[in-house]
Amino acid sequence: MEIIKKNIILSFDELRILLYSQGFRRCEGVYMPEKDFSQENIINALDKLEKNGLLTIEKADIAAESLPLVFDDEDDNSPDADDLPEEEFYIRSDLLLMLDIIGAPDATEILHAGEKRKLFCYYSERGIVVSEKYPGRRDCVRLTYYDPDEFEKWRAGMEVTEN
Repeated sequence: MEIIKKNIILSFDELRILLYSQGFRRCEGVYMPEKDFSQENIINALDKLEKNGLLTIEKADIAAESLPLVFDDEDDNSPDADDLPEEEFYIRSDLLLMLDIIGAPDATEILHAGEKRKLFCYYSERGIVVSEKYPGRRDCVRLTYYDPDEFEKWRAGMEVTEN
């Protein structure tokens, strides 16, 4: 599998919705409160992800996989549930790989780089995902994928401090 992009920036809500869609209800390093996302919240997040090219409604790209939609079971009994479209989304394979590593890592570690910079590392046989709060946008996280060799080179070049 080829990684298309090394960095992906998501809002925390987008990350939580995507992790939830993959069956992850708790993730180390990602605060996943018992927040009830309305259908409108989910649709708006999916729309934004689609506009940013992370999701598509057509499988036009070989590097895309099907993404199930997740709504509350309680809402399925609502009178409007039958009116919902049977939409299917496809997610970029690189983002799906990152979500899988974050949701079920073999190990995790927090790196402190400087006084205020904390990096949360998710280790897996399939690669390493580093997450950090994105300084340019409030309530956003930057996810970066590394293969093991790239990660070791990147880490060796960083000034990591012990806290």
